[in-house]
Amino acid sequence: MAIDERSGTLYVTRSDFRNGDVNVFLSRSTDQGLRWSPPLRVNNDPIHNGADQFHQWLAVDPTDGDVYVQFYDRRRSPWWPTIRAAITPPVRIAFLIES
Repeated sequence: MAIDERSGTLYVTRSDFRNGDVNVFLSRSTDQGLRWSPPLRVNNDPIHNGADQFHQWLAVDPTDGDVYVQFYDRRRSPWWPTIRAAITPPVRIAFLIES
């Protein structure tokens, strides 16, 4: 879990099997955790390809509010996961543009 201290927005990331293999998801709350956005899938490999993404790490840049998610990724090798980083500035995430 991470917080954007400028806006008070909370972010949480998790891995789950909802798509048949392990994927990384990100959600946010703008009301101190009372309600959460639908989860946004962070990794961009094809669904059901058998490659797991896991052990994610989350941070919010205190100067501009960009959200960074880093995770292990097995899309290239099931034995030697690589580390990937996803930079998700709020202006580019559809679920962050709410009325």
